[in-house]
Amino acid sequence: MKYLHTYLSILLVFILFGTPHCMAQAYDANVGGVYYKLNQQTKEATVVSAGTHYSGAVHIPDNFLWKGTTYKVTSIGEAAFYFRNGITEITLPSTIRSIGNRAFSICVSLTSIVIPSSVTSIGAEAFSSCSALTSIEIPQGITSLEPYVFNACRSLSKVVLHEGITSIGASAFRGCSNLPSIILPDGVTTLGDYAFSDCFTLQEISLPSSMESVGRFAFCNCYQLLHVYNASPYVPQTATKVFDGTRLQAATLHVPDDDVTIYRLSAPWNEFGAITSLGETELSILQPSSQHAGNSTAIYDLTGRRLAMPPARGFYIQNHTKWLVP
Repeated sequence: MKYLHTYLSILLVFILFGTPHCMAQAYDANVGGVYYKLNQQTKEATVVSAGTHYSGAVHIPDNFLWKGTTYKVTSIGEAAFYFRNGITEITLPSTIRSIGNRAFSICVSLTSIVIPSSVTSIGAEAFSSCSALTSIEIPQGITSLEPYVFNACRSLSKVVLHEGITSIGASAFRGCSNLPSIILPDGVTTLGDYAFSDCFTLQEISLPSSMESVGRFAFCNCYQLLHVYNASPYVPQTATKVFDGTRLQAATLHVPDDDVTIYRLSAPWNEFGAITSLGETELSILQPSSQHAGNSTAIYDLTGRRLAMPPARGFYIQNHTKWLVP
């Protein structure tokens, strides 16, 4: 009975005040209900926690004055906004360089956040279970997406990844059940286990020519998958059950023109209902004087080779479409 009483007391603390981690975080300054850890030498500050009363839009300043000294805000600490379920929007300053593990995890009302281009590091589970978040753009300075970073973001319908990313961690986008398509930029070499597992509405996947390995269950239970555009001229090292639970017989695999045969001989890629060359994708004719809206995405020739810019004349592939410049 004594232990039961202790357990119930701890549970009550969780319910009323949030997690002990947030309560126990050491801080040096409290500015407007946001708690900061200060570095006296560099005059930089890390957000370590925010009051449980926070709701609506939250604005983090680029600097603040504390006891006569100005401090620049450079990082969001581990679990700083963990389980702040009343927050709907967060504005981060351009001085932020890193976002810690679980920084915004389980902010279930968060619909909007812009990650500034100054950020070079985003920790594991940073936005996990932000179930109202609808879109995210990862800045160019990020080289890897850590495990579970956007896990269970069920409303996420748009993800923009820029070149510079080389790896996507385990379960990074697992359970993003409203995501219709994903384009992995050139330079990505590794896709972790369960990376896009349980993305039930995912219909199109674009893999770059740099792809080297695809982890276990990476696209498990992607029930609505229709097209995979794989620009890799070499069959990536593929773990077991990559497409487990996905109806591959109803999907088409698009690969470089010279590599159709090798993909047809390689599991699990040979389980697709159709395997065709990128050169046979939908054709659109581009007038010489016009530019189409997708000119910020990767461009390939018909062999899957990356191009710096569209050719003056001829064919190229962009946004899953074969373009002809007469």
